[in-house]
This record gives sequence, C-alpha cells and structure tokens, in this order.
Amino acid sequence: MATAKKRKVDAECRAFQEKWTNDYFFVEVKGKPVCLVCGDALAVMKKANVERHYSSKHAKLSDLGGQMRLDKINALRRCLESQQASFTRPRCDRDNVIQTSYALSDLIAKKLKPHIEGEFVKECIVKAAELLAPDKLQLFQSVSLSRRTVSDRITDLAQDIHKTLKDSARDFQFFSVACDETTDITNTAQLAIFVRGITAEFDTREELLSLEAMHGTTTGEDLFESLVSSMNKLELTFEKLSGLTTDGAPAMVGSQKG
Repeated sequence: MATAKKRKVDAECRAFQEKWTNDYFFVEVKGKPVCLVCGDALAVMKKANVERHYSSKHAKLSDLGGQMRLDKINALRRCLESQQASFTRPRCDRDNVIQTSYALSDLIAKKLKPHIEGEFVKECIVKAAELLAPDKLQLFQSVSLSRRTVSDRITDLAQDIHKTLKDSARDFQFFSVACDETTDITNTAQLAIFVRGITAEFDTREELLSLEAMHGTTTGEDLFESLVSSMNKLELTFEKLSGLTTDGAPAMVGSQKG
C-alpha cells in the first residue's frame, strides 16, 4: 500500500500579503515576514503564524486605528530601513576604499612611478577632502597607499591579467606570435613577445604575452627558449601556432646560433 507523501511547507508557495502590514505590523524582508515592532522574523510565510505573533505580543496596538495606525507603521518601517542601512553602508564603504586603493595603484604602475609615490597621492586626496568633503574625510584617510600596499596591489592586478589571458588562451583555435628584442637603459636585452589568437566564434584578442630579460647571450637559441617558456606559461602548443613574426635582425632569425 502506497503511503502518502508528507506535504512540505516550502512546497506550498505561500506569498506575503500586503494587508498583513496594516493588520499585523509585518513586512517582507528577504522572503520572510518580519515584525516591525520587535524585529522578529518568522520561519513560515503563513497568516496564522503572523496573526498569532501579533495577538500574543502586540495586542495593545489594536487600539490604534486610522491615520494614527498608518503613521506608526511608517515610523517603524523607516526605523527598520535605517537599521538595515547601518549594516550595509560600512561594508559598501570598505569595498569602495579597497577599489580606490587598487585604482590608484593601477595608475601608479601605468605612469611608471615609484611605489612610494602612493603615500604622496594619499596626502593629496586627504588634503582635497578636508576642503571639498570634510564629512567624508575619515573615508579618504582609510585608503591604504603605503609602498608595500601599492606593491601588493600591482602584483594582484598583474596576476589577474595573467589569469584572464590564460583563460582566453584555452579558447584559441589558432594563434600567431610576434617577437622583438631590444636593450633597455640598464643595457639588459629584453625580448617582447606578443600573441594574437582567434576563437571558434572568430573573436580575436591581442596581448603582450611576456617581456623576458635576456641575461648573457642573445642568440637565436636563447630567444627560442624564452619563447617556449612563455608559451608554456599559458599552455599554448605549437600545433595551434599559425605564424611567427620578427624584425629580421640577425639574432632574431638565428643566423648566429639556433
């Protein structure tokens, strides 16, 4: 004999009724009925539960009627909203402070400024806040731009860019590589490697794959090893390589060795 399945309350799809606010001082918060008077949240969206809570704990409010009842409900609703905002605002402020720290660190890196410049930037924005937004001064002062913090932020941004490029490289059906070797102001050879790939949906992406410092010799063999190392970091294989472009210099074409 088949046994009847026990009905679950969650399966009944009960919905909050707007009249409960006026009748029982309840509002809906994140899918649950919440009492405006004491702040208690009921587990089940059910009229009998709401009515029982109201009659057992707040029966004295039944004396209120008409406009006085509406004013009381609106006052309690504003109080509840302010309490919820007091918990949400600090978290939002913390997120904005962290985003500001990352954005300013990104600018410092793009402008090739020393990481210690972050402390000077903070002095500037705090001074500006004192004149333009004194009520937000504490928020500006909480932005961390110390040399170590700026360095860590730039490292995080670089790792995120590398991860994004690596995820995109997995979708490449074919890709091409362009290489150029030059010498920086410290007389160190630098190999710039650019990659351009295309996906099955014909979306193309071109990025700087790597900038490899060449210590010692710069023969064709050395350049090829650096290229292979850079490709391995993004898990790119030679089976998908469709073209390789260089500037035609003797070292790049391997005329010396490689």
